[in-house]
Amino acid sequence: MLVTIPFQLYCVYKIARALKLNALMMSASLLLTFVPLICLLVFLALNTKAIKALRSGGIRVGLMGARKEDLPQSK
Repeated sequence: MLVTIPFQLYCVYKIARALKLNALMMSASLLLTFVPLICLLVFLALNTKAIKALRSGGIRVGLMGARKEDLPQSK
């Protein structure tokens, strides 16, 4: 638990920042990750928003994530 809780909070924070959620939604998401069953709904909501954002950017998203061919090449 000493490793998973900080990692979980870090991941929720990074996804919320990438989706440009406002401070209230970000803090609510972070707080709700401590409630056992509610955190699954938070993760599902963030995942759905992330998939919509990727698809609107022209990136195909499959079961295992974004397709490598659609991602911009970084140098």
